[in-house]
Amino acid sequence: DAGALIVWCSDGLIERRNEPITKGLDRLEQAVRAHRHQPLNALCDAVIASLTEDTPQEDDIVLLALRLAG
Repeated sequence: DAGALIVWCSDGLIERRNEPITKGLDRLEQAVRAHRHQPLNALCDAVIASLTEDTPQEDDIVLLALRLAG
């Protein structure tokens, strides 16, 4: 549908030690939903910030977002 978002990310953004990957995927979904109406650059910045603010980064992070045009 027009306006739909497609988001890809590396595991470094969502994986945490001693935690199921599903928790990271849930965090990603919540962050994307919270910022879905922002321009794509701002959305990516906000999602990365919200998912990394309390966790030291030990892995590379990649986030790519596309919004389908109508």
